[in-house]
Amino acid sequence: MLTTLISILASLIPARYRGRLFHASNLDVQRGGLLSGILQIVLPAGYLWLRYPGWYQAYVAGIVDQVAAKGGDQTAQAAAALGAGTFALYTYLISPLTLLLIYLMLEGIVRLTAFVTSKEILPSLPLQLIAWVHGWSSHAARERELGPRMVDVVKAGPTGQFITIESCRPKQWDTLLTIAYMDKM
Repeated sequence: MLTTLISILASLIPARYRGRLFHASNLDVQRGGLLSGILQIVLPAGYLWLRYPGWYQAYVAGIVDQVAAKGGDQTAQAAAALGAGTFALYTYLISPLTLLLIYLMLEGIVRLTAFVTSKEILPSLPLQLIAWVHGWSSHAARERELGPRMVDVVKAGPTGQFITIESCRPKQWDTLLTIAYMDKM
């Protein structure tokens, strides 16, 4: 159970930090990515759903109390309650906590879709933004260390099926990368 929770936490963190923070080999980040996507949809949606009735009652009661404080009779208070009900949902949807929960649900949908379609584990966007800024700041230093850029050289093999790419920079190869050469993938 603890391993599953740590796997869920690890899937939220960008890959560049995941190896440094979670170097235990028994973590299943794939399962953590799936579960965190599901939880990131279900938990905020459930909280939004369960929070609304109590919030609605407090919202309407606040408006009725304002009408009563200004000397409104029972009819005015009832009219205020009906009018408040019309705008209550809109007010609920634009409250900061509701917007945060909706954002978390949408991020969960994107993360779950990425996992289901391509087994890609997307980290949480705020953490990924931090990783991008960190990467951009260290990119200039790496470029100076590697020297001036040169054009990659592509050499075809004897049968033309295999190619060799000579580059002045290391490449990040993975299963999502495709190269087009002579109009062929």
